[in-house]
Amino acid sequence: MAERCRLLRKLYIDGWKANRIGDDGLVAVAKHCLNLQELVLIGVNPTQISLELLASNCQNLERTVPPVSDHGMEALANGCPNLVKVKVKKCRAVTYECADLFRIKRGSLAVNLDSGEPEHQDASAGDGVVQENIGEFHPVLA
Repeated sequence: MAERCRLLRKLYIDGWKANRIGDDGLVAVAKHCLNLQELVLIGVNPTQISLELLASNCQNLERTVPPVSDHGMEALANGCPNLVKVKVKKCRAVTYECADLFRIKRGSLAVNLDSGEPEHQDASAGDGVVQENIGEFHPVLA
C-alpha cells in the first residue's frame, strides 16, 4: 500500500481491528509516504528504528498519535520539523520527564500524555475519587 500511495497525507492504523502491521510496514510508510501529515497508530508498537525513519523522512508530519517509549519520543523530537501535536495515550513507557524535555526542546509543540496509570490519592482529597494521570504540555510564550 505504501508504495502505491505516495501522496498519502493521513494514515490511521488500528492494529486491534485489522491485520497487524509490523515494523516493516511502518518502515515502508516512512520510505514511500513522504507527504504524510498525520499518523495515528492504535495497537501498533513501532520501534525506535521505524520512528526515527518516520521522523527523518516525513518532514510534513504535523500530528502523530503512536504508542512509544522515551526513546521513540526522542526520535520524534529530533525530526519532524513541522510536528505541532503529539498525543500519547495509555503508554507506560513514556515518562512525564521525557514529555517535558520534548516540550522544552520543541517549544511550539503541544504534547498530551495520558499514561493510563491512576494517580495516588491525595490525603487531603475527601471524595475518594482516583483521577487518571493525564498531563498536557503546551508551548510557553516568552
